[in-house]
Amino acid sequence: KTKQAKMSEYWMNGKRKCEGDTLKGMKTGLWTCWDTTGSKESDGAFSKNKPTGHWNFYYSGGIPEKSGNFSKGQKEGQWAFYHPFAGSKIKKECLYKNDLPEGAATEYFINGQKAFEGNYTGGKLTSKCHWWKEYGSKDMEGWFTNGIQNGEWTYFYKNGKTASHGFMKTGLNDSAW
Repeated sequence: KTKQAKMSEYWMNGKRKCEGDTLKGMKTGLWTCWDTTGSKESDGAFSKNKPTGHWNFYYSGGIPEKSGNFSKGQKEGQWAFYHPFAGSKIKKECLYKNDLPEGAATEYFINGQKAFEGNYTGGKLTSKCHWWKEYGSKDMEGWFTNGIQNGEWTYFYKNGKTASHGFMKTGLNDSAW
């Protein structure tokens, strides 16, 4: 019977790079990796050399960068992305399927105010999307089809009144604005 073995990888400067278990020469179980300065870079599990289950990734200094789940080496389910140097304040939340954004996505300014809201299909925006200014008023809204601007678009002044309005077709202006 083959046994699991501990494995450690090292940077050229001698600092630890990654550490975890192997089975039959493949990464398995919990692994942790560090950058060249020794700050944690990621932690999560492998199965047959592919990331699986919940993973955390970090900016230099160990600050959360993103976290989410993998299935058979691909992003799957809910993922959260964090603002750099802002603790654990969420920058973006998005669903993934087969390593591509799929479904609802929301982005936030560092102050927590919503910045963007839209939906993805197969990694491409495919819905009416909304953007807000950092202080909360609507900035613009418009439609995407297969990742391309298509349909009605409206841009807003700071006071919320319409600044311009028109239609897009395959990413180009299709009306007078």
